Amino acid sequence: MSVGRIDNSTAQHSTAQHSTAQHSTGNHCLNIPEKKILLITIYDNGNYGNILQRYALTRIIESLGFEVHNLCYSYNNSKYNKFFRPAIMLCKKLIKKFIVFIGIKNNKLYLISRLSAFTAKYINNKIFMSYDEALNVDKSLWDKYNFAVTGSDQVWHNWSHTPEESAYYYLEFMPREKRVCYAPSFGFSQFPESDYELHKKGLEGFNKLSCREQEGVNLIKQIINKDAQLVLDPTLLLNASQWQELEKRPDINLPEHYALQFFLGDIKPEYEQAIKQAAGDLPIVNLYNYMNPDLPGYTAEVEEFLYLFNHADLIFTDSFHGTAFSVNFGRNFLVFRRSHDWTKDMFGRIESILASTNLTDHIYTPGMSTRPAEINYNEVNEKLNILRESSLKYLRGCLHV
Repeated sequence: MSVGRIDNSTAQHSTAQHSTAQHSTGNHCLNIPEKKILLITIYDNGNYGNILQRYALTRIIESLGFEVHNLCYSYNNSKYNKFFRPAIMLCKKLIKKFIVFIGIKNNKLYLISRLSAFTAKYINNKIFMSYDEALNVDKSLWDKYNFAVTGSDQVWHNWSHTPEESAYYYLEFMPREKRVCYAPSFGFSQFPESDYELHKKGLEGFNKLSCREQEGVNLIKQIINKDAQLVLDPTLLLNASQWQELEKRPDINLPEHYALQFFLGDIKPEYEQAIKQAAGDLPIVNLYNYMNPDLPGYTAEVEEFLYLFNHADLIFTDSFHGTAFSVNFGRNFLVFRRSHDWTKDMFGRIESILASTNLTDHIYTPGMSTRPAEINYNEVNEKLNILRESSLKYLRGCLHV
């Protein structure tokens, strides 16, 4: 069987580019022979958070002395791949270039083209495979990897409700002793009856378990009666100064003081009124997202996304990663529940990080009419640092470093 498409391009930023890596232990630096990790998470789905969590987890694992290879899902029907895939990829590339050329910016393909540029720059060693290919390819292909790591994102949702997707993200193509999960998420509050046994089988295949929200920890306990560790989303493992290294000011007329609005769901009239009241005289800058195409906004590069969050006076969002970066950059913010019915079970991950940092009073509740109170980020950062330490200790334990 074909082993999919392998991209060995070298990213411009890597902390593990040599045959040995320096790993700090106390006051000593040890030269550790480079080892390989296979990272499996959702690949380039047109979402800032998805791309930034992959970057963060890659950077953290590299800092532990590993070379990271990224297994990326790609719809590859091997029977037709040889003939049709190159043509399809070329057409997509040309369409993206045409959209950029004519200046259509509120468009999914234009957004993906801006996000893909970040992935091309910073994420290397990509292997493109379908679920079937990864599960059925000659297992010797995976022998060179010390571990496979799945997470974070909603990798355990089983979006397609198929045994192949479930087995892929539960790493069933790897030996049990090589399976590692870091901060995976389910994105629901109870297991779908049709997928219950798939989730049970998958979870039982790990020696250690973690989740990025308390709701997920509870689900794991419920289904296999095993304790999982609550850990931080990878984007929160990097501190503000590490993210600031990447940021770039957008080439737009950006006010010195502004409120930032980043919504994946609809902005209901009730939300709109609350936002206007809280923003007061601050001009509102809206970030475009294709999930909310009716709301005009700026289509930012990933580096510009970071700048806009880091320099906003006030942030309004219904996004988990919008919340995470608001907290990480020490900004004042107000978070809203997503208005779509099918996303109502996804708010648990936001509640979990806000509960961990004692910031649940920054969740919008009906009747709010004033700007949210300023936040004492000395206390928040103390809590974040404790969570970073425990989360990294879990990851190091899984990777035996």
